Amino acid sequence: MVRKVGGRVGTALAQRQIHTSLNRSLPDVAAAIERLPFVWDAELTVDEPTGQSSFERLQLRARTKMVNGMRVRAAAKLHPARLYIFDLLAAQE
Repeated sequence: MVRKVGGRVGTALAQRQIHTSLNRSLPDVAAAIERLPFVWDAELTVDEPTGQSSFERLQLRARTKMVNGMRVRAAAKLHPARLYIFDLLAAQE
């Protein structure tokens, strides 16, 4: 789920009712959505070179921590993320 509250973006991966912020691991995704006042139901993927979704690559991106931003930026270039939006749940007026 992607949500924006009070001008801040919360990007959360929901797995078995556990919500973990991915903003530090996926700043490229957070930056792309931070100006949009919506709540979405979406799926975040990281694909293989063949285009097939890879859960292992997604886990790698989610676990990547920032060391002066270098590891995160390198991971974003090597394994870019895609956000597939299914439903618009709410919008600010």
